[in-house]
Amino acid sequence: MVAFDMDGTLTQETSSWETLFHIYHHDPSHLYRMYSEGRIDQDEWAAGNLREILRGRPGLTAREVETALVDNTHLRDGVKECISELSSLGAKCVIISAGAEPLARWIGARTGFDDWKANWFEIDAHGCLVPSYRRKVSYLEKEWWLRFYRDTYGISKDEIVSVGDSFNDVGMFLSSGHSIAFNPSDEYAATMGEVVHRGNDLGKCLSTIKGWMD
Repeated sequence: MVAFDMDGTLTQETSSWETLFHIYHHDPSHLYRMYSEGRIDQDEWAAGNLREILRGRPGLTAREVETALVDNTHLRDGVKECISELSSLGAKCVIISAGAEPLARWIGARTGFDDWKANWFEIDAHGCLVPSYRRKVSYLEKEWWLRFYRDTYGISKDEIVSVGDSFNDVGMFLSSGHSIAFNPSDEYAATMGEVVHRGNDLGKCLSTIKGWMD
């Protein structure tokens, strides 16, 4: 199995949340500060940002936001080809992301992933977003889903490869037989990844993973 982070790994944009804030001209700095100081948790941070966006755009629909996210996101080169070849070799490919679930769903369906886990908000009966956060993936506990997939697919730790770009992917690195830090955004990820690759082409990771599969 190969588990990929999404933001900054499969996408050129390093954060789907930052993309969302940019689209709607929202400044999240004060909520970032409250989160970093431990005054609010991940769920309150996300809900608070959406609440402020909705204050200036009441009635904002989920479809509008999801379309805007997709339209403002650029995939790394070679994502579809990489997943297609890994799948043809018998590997299960999954996305484990603390980013926006609609984007993970779009990437997963478009490029052939077997499954994906990410986060999003409640949607009301009228199709409008509600500032109530449905967190599936905890920012610093992504390895929980790695263990879930390991048990679901009946594979061992040694048969898992994790690919990510930041310190919150290190838990997955440690729970995998092999790991790749792809365009690492911090020194911790670069140090903890078994292999480091840089650039915009996911094909570099494919070559390394195929070597481990031989």
